[in-house]
Amino acid sequence: MIAPDLRLTFEGVEYTGVEILSAASPTGPVMCCGTPINMDDMEVVGTGTNHNPDGDVSVEVYRPKADATTDLYTFHPAQTVEALGEPGGTATGPATWTRWTAGFAPPAPAATSGTALTEDSFKGLMTIKDVETLLTSKVTLKADFRELRDMAEGVNPAQVEKMDSWYQMTIDAVDGGKGMTFSVIDFDSTSSAQDHFEKMKSETPGMQDMDSPIGDASIEIDVNAQGIGSMLVFIRGDKLVSLHTAQPEGQRPLLSLESLKDLADLVASRL
Repeated sequence: MIAPDLRLTFEGVEYTGVEILSAASPTGPVMCCGTPINMDDMEVVGTGTNHNPDGDVSVEVYRPKADATTDLYTFHPAQTVEALGEPGGTATGPATWTRWTAGFAPPAPAATSGTALTEDSFKGLMTIKDVETLLTSKVTLKADFRELRDMAEGVNPAQVEKMDSWYQMTIDAVDGGKGMTFSVIDFDSTSSAQDHFEKMKSETPGMQDMDSPIGDASIEIDVNAQGIGSMLVFIRGDKLVSLHTAQPEGQRPLLSLESLKDLADLVASRL
């Protein structure tokens, strides 16, 4: 079992500890948990910050030499501790590795129709890990969260008067360029959500109804030109969800329209 709230920051991306694995020893694996990892199979990729209850600590960060994974690993040497029930006696705890995953979080209790969408429930609708499973090549991703309702209200209060909340997350390649944007607007009623949906449909050239609708109704467009990838919008109850990709001219989008549909289905199942 791994302790909750293990956090690691590396190159500006926050990772969550998801698994503790044993380290192989010269005389064979010291089994405490999981499949043993041999240090010879790992390589240092930099230094990260381990956020623990006693304070932040700098740690070496590893990745497997032969595995194109975005997960990170940290090594913990064997430690000698006092043996329980044996005054003055000692015991050696096994060396271990911790595996860290970017943006990992169990789905938070997501808001259903008629329930206010909170920051926590929004963040539980989609994670970096969900996006990584759909990538066709290795890309290191970073996420950025924004609360948009208050920002928009400061510019024009009228445009958000029927919105209870509005959150956005951008997921981009760390090396810049392509990425995707995911947003959810929680309206004050189902009719307000439907009105906004119809407005987006009429004001976005090329938007088409989907053959197999997601949620109560959904529309899509596949552009892949002039830096625009594809876009998908659906409503479910009083919430409007949008996903779209963008990339530099001449590059392939981070995700195809079909992959956006897979993500939209996932989000709809969590709403």
